[in-house]
Amino acid sequence: MMIRLLLGALLTIQALSAQFVPATNCIHQAGDNPDWARPDFDDSQWAKAFPAIGSPYVWTRCRIDLRSLPPAAPIHIGVASYYAWELFVDGVPAGSFGNIRTGFASADTFQLRKSPPHPPQRQSVTVALRQLPGRNFLGGSFAPKVAVGQQDSLLLVSSNVRLNILWQIWPSLAAGAISLVIGYVLLVLYAVGGGGSQREMLWFGMFSLIFGTFRAFNALLAYGVAMPGWFCLFADGLLFSVMYLITPAMFYAMAGRSLPRFYSVWSWAYALLSLIPALVALLAPIEFAQRAAGLNSLRIPLGLISHSAAVVAFWPLWRVAQPLRWYRNLCLLWAAGAAAFALPGLAGLPGIALQLGGDFRAMVVIVTLLGMFIVIARRHRKIALDRIELQGEMKSAQEVQRLLVSSVSDVARWAAVEVAYLPAKEVGGDFYFCRQTPAGQLIVVGDVSGKGLRAAMLASVAMGAIRNSTNWSPGPLLRNLNAALHGQTGGGFVTCCAALIQNDGHLIVANAGHPSAYGDGREVEMESGLPLGIALDVEYTESVTRGERFTFISDGVVEAENAQRELFGFDRTREISGKPAHEIADAAKAWGQNDDITVVTVRRVG
Repeated sequence: MMIRLLLGALLTIQALSAQFVPATNCIHQAGDNPDWARPDFDDSQWAKAFPAIGSPYVWTRCRIDLRSLPPAAPIHIGVASYYAWELFVDGVPAGSFGNIRTGFASADTFQLRKSPPHPPQRQSVTVALRQLPGRNFLGGSFAPKVAVGQQDSLLLVSSNVRLNILWQIWPSLAAGAISLVIGYVLLVLYAVGGGGSQREMLWFGMFSLIFGTFRAFNALLAYGVAMPGWFCLFADGLLFSVMYLITPAMFYAMAGRSLPRFYSVWSWAYALLSLIPALVALLAPIEFAQRAAGLNSLRIPLGLISHSAAVVAFWPLWRVAQPLRWYRNLCLLWAAGAAAFALPGLAGLPGIALQLGGDFRAMVVIVTLLGMFIVIARRHRKIALDRIELQGEMKSAQEVQRLLVSSVSDVARWAAVEVAYLPAKEVGGDFYFCRQTPAGQLIVVGDVSGKGLRAAMLASVAMGAIRNSTNWSPGPLLRNLNAALHGQTGGGFVTCCAALIQNDGHLIVANAGHPSAYGDGREVEMESGLPLGIALDVEYTESVTRGERFTFISDGVVEAENAQRELFGFDRTREISGKPAHEIADAAKAWGQNDDITVVTVRRVG
């Protein structure tokens, strides 16, 4: 493409100015011979077609008519080539570009070298160009273009070439810029939204960033931004490999399906196939690098296998669910663009078909990128709105639970009750109940297995059963509560400690698998019965003790875990069991809360 543009620019400007002459009759020969630089060398057997890469060196000889140039004006030689080269004018060295021994050269479109002086009466000049292809752009052969003329005119040619290139590559630049913006926005949304099940956002965001970088990089190369050849090779191979590594995964994520083993293995194999030529070109001798060039010519046709995932992921196409149909349509359009880009080369169609296929693919890329972004953004917005609605519902559930969980208002005059309740989520599975009864102050503390809304609902069922109980003695109360919960736990269970504290300091307590209570800084001895809801007809033994201050906790206190995976434990809980309820709860939370925390303390005051 660059060579065609250069030739078109040269011919266009030649019609406006006679200050330079383009070489249009160049011939080429693979191999290397210093005699090929001599103007009198017999090159009648050389070919007009530039040879395919396969020989380390390629020579190009051009005879240029100087009669149209001003006879006394100094002239320069303009060379457009992707390769490292040495320039000879009438057998005299006239400059070089890149490293002619290694083949590394910056990517540039146009280089000027001053021509050696020659007699004014000279009507023609022989330009010989010794090139070392194979390092910079593997997989293709590009004939150089040469022009002779005044410096200002040749610089004008270079500027015109760059403007024409910019006009031709704007779809790639646009696709790259749009893709970079989309990738960045999607990854930010994915991170802010907590990720979760939005796999298509993650994969498409990563693909967009890589694809945008790849497009922008190649557009800059085509425009002629000078970069080291080794960097061009490695960056091109690496970006291409990573891009096609994640392509099938992106399509399957959009379809909401797992990536098949075939595409997983193929993605890695194809990525290595794309990267190996660049690594060989960087590290191996030039002969091996040129042999590896053939692998790069397979990148585009073999890439159709990766792009086929855009169709296979949604197969059968006519059974795709309604929410995924936009994804399906955009992926099919993407596959059509990839086919339009690759098939003309496989079918051996003329260059115009390749150019049209590339332009069509660039436009398809822009449309599909924007379309996929809009679909993903709309889906993300719906998920965000659903989360906001769910948060509102959770707030309502939290308020309902706060109303259902007992307050500390129903307390005997001789008792002081303090409660600290810290759910691990918006709603929790812990519950507590305080009621003044004729026999004493009743305290019930329970814990539903699990966390969140399901546990909170079961805790509400337990609270309803306690409120409706007619027997306030701890043992019978737990027996009745067990019967009410049996068959309602969904495979879980409920632990519970029920205690009746009398005004003389006596404590009657029964336990259903719950952590023991503490009395005056000591653990109260009690029998740990079977948790509630597991089996019917379970009897719960009552224990009796005496004390001035009692503390009841849920297992969220003793099971608090710090960053070193160390539990808060029973010993620390016992040591602070005489403190107020909120200090105990805050200490466990600061240690590392990972479950609901409930602390109830009861103290005799008179």
